[in-house]
Amino acid sequence: MHLTTLDSLCQAGYITLPKVCGVTSRSKPTIWRWCKQGLFPAPVKIGPNSTAWRIEDVREWVADPQAWQLRARQRQVDGGRNE
Repeated sequence: MHLTTLDSLCQAGYITLPKVCGVTSRSKPTIWRWCKQGLFPAPVKIGPNSTAWRIEDVREWVADPQAWQLRARQRQVDGGRNE
């Protein structure tokens, strides 16, 4: 299995679940569970059968997962008004 590092990714764009798993060292079920729980950035539907994550969101989460989670909770409370 090829591990993906943040340094090997473009600065902007989208990455698929296998690459998200490589960057985070987490399994597919864990990533999906965390998305559902609001503990990890939500994916974006990029086609009828394709889902991916914004690289910027994943970078932000990897840099500081707890800070990302606090900001995500605050956005929920604010209803997205500050974005």
